[in-house]
Amino acid sequence: MKIKTRIHNDDLSGLNCLNCEALVGRLLSARRIIGLSALQLPSAAAGSCGMQEVDSIDRTRMLAIIDDLLEIISKPDAFSEQSGSRKYAGLLRQFSENPEIVMHFSDFIIIGGARCGSSWLRWSLGQNPGVLMLRGEPRFLSAYFDAPVLPNLEKYLPIRFNFSHPERFSQVFYKYCTIGEKNPDYHTMSYARMVLLDHLFPQAKFVLLTRDPVERMWSHLKHQFREDAGLEGFLRGDEGRAPDAGGEKWRWIVRSLGEGLFTQSIRRWVTAFGASRILVIRHEDLSADAAAVLSRVCGHIGVSFPPDWSVARNAGVRRNTSEEIAMPEFLREYLEEMYHEERLALKALPGTL
Repeated sequence: MKIKTRIHNDDLSGLNCLNCEALVGRLLSARRIIGLSALQLPSAAAGSCGMQEVDSIDRTRMLAIIDDLLEIISKPDAFSEQSGSRKYAGLLRQFSENPEIVMHFSDFIIIGGARCGSSWLRWSLGQNPGVLMLRGEPRFLSAYFDAPVLPNLEKYLPIRFNFSHPERFSQVFYKYCTIGEKNPDYHTMSYARMVLLDHLFPQAKFVLLTRDPVERMWSHLKHQFREDAGLEGFLRGDEGRAPDAGGEKWRWIVRSLGEGLFTQSIRRWVTAFGASRILVIRHEDLSADAAAVLSRVCGHIGVSFPPDWSVARNAGVRRNTSEEIAMPEFLREYLEEMYHEERLALKALPGTL
């Protein structure tokens, strides 16, 4: 197949849809940028909090993803047996051969630390008559970054099964509705991966959820280890010793601690995509007035807020809760000291960001 590089079609103007030619053009552009010998990170995008910086392994994998996508688009049938998904081969072939067939990448993505309200927000927006939410968490550029490309791509194909409310799916509605997905762990994404994300989701907006990092960490611990009766003992360590730093639980805890450094994450996302594409929502505001938050989110992603929307009238009823257990005092002291500067920085964020 001869690769064409024309980026836009007039009939797709204003839509976050890509036909084959548009997707190929954006992939080639991303490949050119990511393949530069020195991909420069803006100073505001630098930082730690467990986020990967640009390195050769990350760069090599991104280039491999782009090449695989280009190959799949060129020869969709060759990948059907490899993935065990022959039912998708016809769709991929239509996409590669027919300029009228579009693949509707997400118009908005919910990101942010775990236990910040993303499950509730995803469920709530899924009730909006103008929105289709992708099923589950695609996590193309995070948890499944090293997985085969085709199963990731298949999550975005226009079939009923890919959406949380399949009964509302139709080809006409699919083309013109607003598509959303939830990937909380994207908020710790490296700046280099954001380059690829921007080329795959060229007009997407982002809703970044934050929460008081002390309360978020304790909620995450309770949720992750809700059946672990020895959680407090593990955190203290046997006989006063620190927990095993090489253990699986402790590695998870270290990663989760990094998720609470929201201000570094916000700087990266605003630097990469611009403030107009980022809406920061505080979990505390969601708890206080969920209907008002939903109205702000709808305005940000460009959908109406129906006055008779039942989920808005009953905002806050559906909650992703863990068993109420008091935080041990030693842990609260440790987390409050660790997150002292972060909590001050979060409170100083402008309310309109």
